[in-house]
Amino acid sequence: MKDLLLNKKNKKGSSYGIEVVIGIALGLFVLLLITVAIIAGSNSLLNSNIFTAGTANYNTTSGMITNLTNGASSFFGSSGTFFSILVVVVIMILLGLMIGAVYVIYKVGSGGRGGIGSA
Repeated sequence: MKDLLLNKKNKKGSSYGIEVVIGIALGLFVLLLITVAIIAGSNSLLNSNIFTAGTANYNTTSGMITNLTNGASSFFGSSGTFFSILVVVVIMILLGLMIGAVYVIYKVGSGGRGGIGSA
């Protein structure tokens, strides 16, 4: 029954929930750094005058940079939506656990300490 409690803690004494949030935030930060590094590297490749303006290689590199920039801004612009959906799912799971815990308590009773209305 104690496993169903919301304030379950690990061996270090910190809550599991904050570790999940830190892990997600750290993962998004690493993804952001990788995206910025790829875009910066692609921009420096385009601006290094390796390709002549108007050639197929120049146009391909320019198109790749445009796609990377649009994709990154779209993904990180939608991350608020992802977190909103994640919060709703977590709330639904917590409500399900709470309803399940209440059901188990009422089904099992008070464990031999006397029930409701006992003297």
